[in-house]
This record gives sequence, C-alpha cells and structure tokens, in this order.
Amino acid sequence: MADFNQFDLFSESGSTSKRTPLKTTERKKSQLIWQERVQIPGVFSATDVMAKEYNGYVLIRAYVEMGSEEVGLMRYGLQRRVRVPTGVERATLKTFWSKISHGLVVVGKIKDVDNECPHPLALPIQCTEQAA
Repeated sequence: MADFNQFDLFSESGSTSKRTPLKTTERKKSQLIWQERVQIPGVFSATDVMAKEYNGYVLIRAYVEMGSEEVGLMRYGLQRRVRVPTGVERATLKTFWSKISHGLVVVGKIKDVDNECPHPLALPIQCTEQAA
C-alpha cells in the first residue's frame, strides 16, 4: 500500500482539507435533521435578527436604524418566511447564526424516520448490459 500524501488529494499546491467518508452513525444523524439556510443582508448583524415559529413557518424579522437625526436617519427592515416541512417536529426547531454565510440556519429533527432509509444524496446506480 502506498504512503498517504496529502498533496496528491486535490491540487498540486496541496490542501489542508481531507476527504473522509461518513461513518454509519453520522449518516444516520444526517437523515434525521432538516436544515434551511437564509442569507441576511450585510446591513444587519446577528443581534438585529429575530426568528419565531408560527403556523408551519419560521418567520424571520430584522430591523436596524443607522445614522443620526442631524445627518439623516436610515431605517432598514427585513421579513423572510421559511416553510417547515410537515415531517419536522415543531418543538425541535432551532436557529443558529452562521458567520460564514452571514445568515440564519434553521434546524429541526425529522420525526418517524426509518434509520435504514438511504442517504438523501445517495443516487441509485443503473446497470446496463452490453452485448459483446
């Protein structure tokens, strides 16, 4: 077996990231979680954003005032709505602020999921016979 060389993975200049397959427990966890990312404009910070679950939706609101009365007061408002799928437990809904995408991530657990169902990204492989 050849020695592992991290510089052969992605590019000739090398990479610090390594591609590792998901373990079985991580695959099962990925099937149990639903998430949706909502990008928030850069004028808002994490403290300006509020989220609330209402009637099968997560309502996201943000409001900020900038400037002063002498130079002019600017007001910015934002309203977004994310539909929660019917299979997600409402009590498990949480929101997290993502610094990388400057937005909100809405996460919830999916109820009544069969642990043996295929991973959502697993595509079926079709085999075709070729005549010789």
